[in-house]
Amino acid sequence: MIQRTIITLFFLALILSPQNPSSAQETQSQYTESVEVELIDVYLSATDSKGKIIDDLKKEDLILKEDGIPQEIKEFSVLGTRETDIDLVVALVIDVSNSMHEGSKEVRKMDIAKAAAREIMQLLKPQDQLMLVTFDTRVAVITELTSDLSKVESAITALQPSYGRTAMWDAIHAAAETMNAVEGRKVMYVCSDGLDNASKMKVEEVVSKDLGASEIAVISLGTIEFERGGHYYGQENDYRDGKQTMQTLADKTGGYAFFPEKAKDLPQMLQKVRSGVQSLYSVAYESSNLEKDGSWRKIEIETKRKGIKLKYRDGYYATP
Repeated sequence: MIQRTIITLFFLALILSPQNPSSAQETQSQYTESVEVELIDVYLSATDSKGKIIDDLKKEDLILKEDGIPQEIKEFSVLGTRETDIDLVVALVIDVSNSMHEGSKEVRKMDIAKAAAREIMQLLKPQDQLMLVTFDTRVAVITELTSDLSKVESAITALQPSYGRTAMWDAIHAAAETMNAVEGRKVMYVCSDGLDNASKMKVEEVVSKDLGASEIAVISLGTIEFERGGHYYGQENDYRDGKQTMQTLADKTGGYAFFPEKAKDLPQMLQKVRSGVQSLYSVAYESSNLEKDGSWRKIEIETKRKGIKLKYRDGYYATP
């Protein structure tokens, strides 16, 4: 939830005193009042029946309910357009574990992670903030939140995969903690095969609290399908679980998930990543239930347009 300060204009009629009736007339003076309004922000992604990204939704296309009660959408915007005045807070969370050595002869998974991160960086405005977090067995915050994109670019160029294990949930938790401490619209890019085997954090904690009940949209890039080699033969369960994990990260936060398969498909995949960020919607509403009782509030969003599938976080905790 984000506090918005709304400036309301009031006009008062000042009547001159009866001691001077000859000049009696109404004049108007104006003053402003600041009112704190708490809005619930929800990120939204939209696709058609074939999975194609829908980038032309309008506010009037949507119906939003909280616990079954219709709510008025106060704000509607598209996050990834340069025309918007909304500041973005972006975290690049990149796997540098042993599996990132894999790939084709020409392209490693590490190369894909870097290319997609740079694609996202090109969409940022000068005032937007960006951080880089990597993970193998341990989590490393390579750059704190900064508007100096050249600093982050240099750090990305220097990234190399290690021979460690995978602590993805710990990395997402660390990035989310930093992001949730600042204001702005928040997008997290996560690149991994999704096969976590080293985190201290539990999956349920990260998905339900750090992401599911927060205001962070995840753009998920799952590398487990890319140039499947001997490493995954006979391990179909790992393959399935890794892909499902990366899909869930996006679905639970109103983001998008992408799964490159072949080196020749990379240009098209990078364009999809760019389109995904540019087509993230943000809606905000003031809840009609003003109680701060810690209860879970269920969010439902429908579209009046046929054949469109929406993804968004399914609720939040009404904490003080």
